[in-house]
This record gives sequence, structure tokens and C-alpha cells, in this order.
Amino acid sequence: MEGTPSLKAAEIARKTYGSFATAWQVKQDWEVWVSGNDSSWRAR
Repeated sequence: MEGTPSLKAAEIARKTYGSFATAWQVKQDWEVWVSGNDSSWRAR
């Protein structure tokens, strides 16, 4: 998701051969994590 943060949960599930519910939760967790961090981690 770092490279393509706009992926939808269904696309994540399809690409990882996972369930939609798991992909949805991962997407939600990722968005919370990214919103709580500054963007400096990307420069490392």
C-alpha cells in the first residue's frame, strides 16, 4: 500500500488472495497509522 495508497479493499484482497474483510481491516489500520505519523518515514 506504500506504493499505491489509493487501492481499494477489494483490490487488495484480489492481489493478495485474501478475504475482503481482512483487506478492509488492513486498509483501515493503514489509514489510521499513516494519519498518525508524519511523512518523514518515507524519506528514510
